[in-house]
Amino acid sequence: MHKKIRLFGRMIVRKTISRKDGFTSMITNFEENQSLLHILFAYVDSLTVGPVPAGTGRPPICRKALLKCFFVKTVFQIHSLRKLTRFLHQYPLFRAFCGLSAVPHISTFSRVGTWFREKGLSLIHEQVLQEMNVGLIPCVLIDSTALRSSLYDSQAKWGKSTRYRWYKGYKAHICSTPEGVILSYAFTTANVHDSQIAPALLQHVKDRNVLFSIADAAYDSQHIYEAAGACNIFPVNPLNPRKGKQTKNSHRRVLSHFLQTTFGRQLMKERGKIEQQFSKLKDQGLEQPRWYGQNRYLLHVQLVLLIHNIAYLF
Repeated sequence: MHKKIRLFGRMIVRKTISRKDGFTSMITNFEENQSLLHILFAYVDSLTVGPVPAGTGRPPICRKALLKCFFVKTVFQIHSLRKLTRFLHQYPLFRAFCGLSAVPHISTFSRVGTWFREKGLSLIHEQVLQEMNVGLIPCVLIDSTALRSSLYDSQAKWGKSTRYRWYKGYKAHICSTPEGVILSYAFTTANVHDSQIAPALLQHVKDRNVLFSIADAAYDSQHIYEAAGACNIFPVNPLNPRKGKQTKNSHRRVLSHFLQTTFGRQLMKERGKIEQQFSKLKDQGLEQPRWYGQNRYLLHVQLVLLIHNIAYLF
């Protein structure tokens, strides 16, 4: 028994789900993802990305086509490059719409994946933000979310979160607008404290005319206040009661009064929006508890966040 579904106006066949077929469940919700793939592929076609440098005896492959393959991998949550190549072999129409005449070798995907992870996706992320023309940003939200990984992941570390208590994995540190546009992010192991990453996140947005940064009590730290001040940003966060003796700090003294004002209380209400964003991102597959390998997880997180931002352009 087969069920027919359409891919960009063309008919493809999805087999009934069985234990032997590992991909049928991946496209069960294809019709919901089809419009997203339309958006992603249209945006990739507008990019200027050079081909993969050819190895000995191999013709160059367009990075745009390979980026489309990585988007397919992310949208359908395909766990490995080996499974991605099998998927493209099994469904030739996906391969054709990605712009490939043949499925590249897994080493090609691995090589271009490294380039995207280290350089390419960051450049595309900045280009997306430029095309958004965000302009004046009254405030940004800063927080981190726990990303569990496989217990067999030797590169992951143990950390503590409000929801999971102790867990093994990583963290995604995010600076976003209240509307959900991700301005900067960082990926670390779970044992890295949130306050260590905040200065770098603020540094990335210092040229975007940000007025306030809003965070939780974990970011009540002198070095964050100094980093924010250097970027002309006023950091707003609850005062950590464990640091009560540090009231001599000038910013904490001003902040304690500011939080009692009507405007200060209104700003703090914005803080809950980043938790809603994390929930939405995890629904989109940001967290993969069975995965292992820091570089592999990082590339996946970068792709999910890029897809999230591209959707705001359409």
